[in-house]
Amino acid sequence: MKSLSLIKSALLCLITVAVSGLSLKAQETKNVSVSNFSEVSVAAGIELHITQGAAESAKIVANDDVINEVVVEKSGNRVKVGWKENWGMSKMWKNKSAKVYITYKKLNSISASSGSSLRTENTLKTDRLNASVSSGASMDAKISCSDLQLQTSSGASASLAGSATNMQIESSSGSSVDALGLSTEYARANTSSGADIKINVIKGLETHTSSGSNIRYKGAAALKNNSNERSSSVSRIN
Repeated sequence: MKSLSLIKSALLCLITVAVSGLSLKAQETKNVSVSNFSEVSVAAGIELHITQGAAESAKIVANDDVINEVVVEKSGNRVKVGWKENWGMSKMWKNKSAKVYITYKKLNSISASSGSSLRTENTLKTDRLNASVSSGASMDAKISCSDLQLQTSSGASASLAGSATNMQIESSSGSSVDALGLSTEYARANTSSGADIKINVIKGLETHTSSGSNIRYKGAAALKNNSNERSSSVSRIN
């Protein structure tokens, strides 16, 4: 009986500690007022989810011990998402997590850097879009636009779906692009330094590769390859 009582006491202590830990790490939501913007950017490990809608809004979801360190602020036409300066400079955000949800009316620029991630929750519809991903960040986006420009670098990755009339891609430094799910009529693709991209082009494709980079494409596009390096390649996906 004494042993059973000790076991019950130990279990009770464990449950109490677990509940206390959960309460200390409880998630909170903080609404932020934003308006009249056409660009968004995210940095430093934060997850950004964007949705096209009729009204502009932003909210932060994070543990109560870090939520006040997350910054969502407007600078010119851009809404910037990141950590407060003291956290960003000292990299105190590492091993911390935060999510930001932004609803926008129209965007012409999206960017993610420094291990952050950006995801579209519905199709981003616009005329022209500049998308940038760098320094280990990731982007998962569904897009419908006339002109799309994409830059990736420094181990970043981008996964794109949707459609575009014209697309231009610049990829370098071990970054990767999977745009097989995005159908474009015409594309120009430049890769270097171990970058790897996959694209879907219907009518015309112009390429340039260097320094061990690769371009793979599907579709019936007429190809104009402006490089002849053996260390790099341009190939069609059957």
